[in-house]
Amino acid sequence: MKYKLSDCVEIISGGTPKKAISEYWDGNIPWITIKDFGSKYPKSTDNYITQEGLNHSAAKLSKDKDILISARGTVGEVMMVHSGYTFNQSIYGLRIKEKVAIPEYIYYWLLANKQIFIKNVHGSVFDTITRKIFDHIQIELPCIANQAEIVSKLNSIDSKIALNELINDNLLELAKASYRKVLAASNLTETKLKDFATITMGQSPSSKTYNEDKVGLALLNGAADFRNGIHPSKWTTDPKRIVNKGSYIFGVRATIGLTTKVFDKYAIGRGTGSAVSKDTVNDEFLYFVLDDMFKYFSNSGSGSVYINISKSDFNDYIFCKPQTNDLQKFHQTVGPIMNKIYTNKQENLILTQVKETLLNKYF
Repeated sequence: MKYKLSDCVEIISGGTPKKAISEYWDGNIPWITIKDFGSKYPKSTDNYITQEGLNHSAAKLSKDKDILISARGTVGEVMMVHSGYTFNQSIYGLRIKEKVAIPEYIYYWLLANKQIFIKNVHGSVFDTITRKIFDHIQIELPCIANQAEIVSKLNSIDSKIALNELINDNLLELAKASYRKVLAASNLTETKLKDFATITMGQSPSSKTYNEDKVGLALLNGAADFRNGIHPSKWTTDPKRIVNKGSYIFGVRATIGLTTKVFDKYAIGRGTGSAVSKDTVNDEFLYFVLDDMFKYFSNSGSGSVYINISKSDFNDYIFCKPQTNDLQKFHQTVGPIMNKIYTNKQENLILTQVKETLLNKYF
């Protein structure tokens, strides 16, 4: 049966407490922005507000299985939340009318139909969706039993993805502990990054060579293309900079870091850089050096509007390098841990592809 989307949901607006009032911030109520999107449920949030901040703003508390959809800037991203979350005014909360729809069915429908929202944006400065769009979008809803069957299949995939992510978080903590231990125990030498790794800065091809038909090489133009897994939006037939399997890539403009190992060949644009260890034994150690480096640059990056890191900034970055035998022991200990993390990430990539196939089938 067909419904207007607005007949299936109660739309809830978000809000932001005044930033100038410190008593409104750093409390225990999570406050979500578009930066916190990326998985079915939020793993964490960058910001928290106090009860006073909630009381003196338009922010509202979520209920269990509310859906959040980004409405300004990056439009159409969705996630589900449990009770007790708040969100800013660039996000709508959708509370599902459960007499007609299962909340997770609507979540998956929105996930599969993001382009409908992108095609209906307004605004001369920022792309924006308004409440009225929910009156103009129609959704075909099967009976509750059929909705539940579809949700069950998709949930099983999401649950496995979430389990792999949790395992990886724990494995990464083990690897970080080994990194801290080797730094504390070894005789250290100050070393410039250029003497430890080869740095390559991306260069964007002409936009005339872009396509969405997967012709040429997948293009990673910036952190948005590899946040929470590699998902390029464009391909290019004339790549200017190429990274090969085993390279680390990272954001170098605006959003910096998000160090990710690639397992295929890619073109990289000007918002992306790459690093390859000059000795494969040092590969795992390089990952953590890059992690420390981006924490440093986050506080001191150049650029009046946004952080913009140059190749010389990378090359001249100084870190403390352990002795060769300690690096070899670190590689032997941490290498298998990192390999398991990458195996789980590859499995999640396959699961995501299966999920996308099912989304196309059902929606």
